Amino acid sequence: MRIVKRPTITDVARTAGVSLGSVSHVLNGTTKVSTALRAKVEAAVQALGYEHNMLAHAQRRQRSPVVGLSVPHVASAYLAALIDSFEEIAAVRGYQLMQVLTRRDPEVELRRVRELLRHRVAGLLLVPTVDPSATLELIAASGTPAVLIDRPSGDGRFDEVTFDNHRIMTEAVSQLIGLGHYRILFIVEARKLSISRQRIAALHERAAAAVPQVDVFVMEVGDDPAAYAQRLTQMLEEPRDPIAVIVSNSVVASRTLRVLQTMGKDYPGRISLLAFEEPDWAELTSPQLSVIRQPVHGIAREAWELLLRRMHGEHSPVQHLELRAEITLRGSVRKVTRKPSR
Repeated sequence: MRIVKRPTITDVARTAGVSLGSVSHVLNGTTKVSTALRAKVEAAVQALGYEHNMLAHAQRRQRSPVVGLSVPHVASAYLAALIDSFEEIAAVRGYQLMQVLTRRDPEVELRRVRELLRHRVAGLLLVPTVDPSATLELIAASGTPAVLIDRPSGDGRFDEVTFDNHRIMTEAVSQLIGLGHYRILFIVEARKLSISRQRIAALHERAAAAVPQVDVFVMEVGDDPAAYAQRLTQMLEEPRDPIAVIVSNSVVASRTLRVLQTMGKDYPGRISLLAFEEPDWAELTSPQLSVIRQPVHGIAREAWELLLRRMHGEHSPVQHLELRAEITLRGSVRKVTRKPSR
């Protein structure tokens, strides 16, 4: 028996030659559209025999046009920009965004996501904690469409959108080595995060392939700023070769800059600094901060489109998307001219 595949909202968009969002606006009446656009979509719907069932689906589940957004915190420049991008997209698409903070705690994450589900959200966007397994089980059991953002989970049930952490870390280390750095320190918020593991693996792999030898170190920030400042000061005060410091986000970057200012060390010069994320103040420091710029708006757009398809009942294979990040070297990273002392 031949199985006939039912047309999806993606097929309608492709046939009409318009975006998924435009199709959604026409079908749901969330935003006023032009007569020409409506005619294209309705013609495609009729030609394909597409049955729009999102409203009936929402009524069965008593769900409102609200999308839940769960993030660990709002302190970093990247997460703040990501939230802002989702707010903008939701407004344009005619949705409300309900945001919760998990405080980096898996138990808090589980409670907050459970609350979102109790509010009958139409879909979920989740930046996971270190261990989101219980939360993912809850979401899967609820049947609520969800997309995971930034931090790969290894869970094959959900679409994921992140950026190429392994590739960009490899490229960053290569550039630092090319500038003469034979000691590299990577400072992270948490080693157990999936993105931290990817970056650490890339750091070690690239360093192992370097000639001459490159020494690498990994340090966690921890919860005590004073203890972090003491540990970092001890590391940087060692009378050894110049060192390049890579930090995992803008929060760690600001803490590290305070330590460097307190130490009064040769920065930039013997010490170089490169940060994941680009905070608003990156070009206001002296020297200007070198950054790894994440594709924030692209991640938000791709995640929203994937979620929209799932909310419209599409059952295509799970997608794991990796967007490309970029490195911008500024005054905080200098070329090292002296040879390694070994």
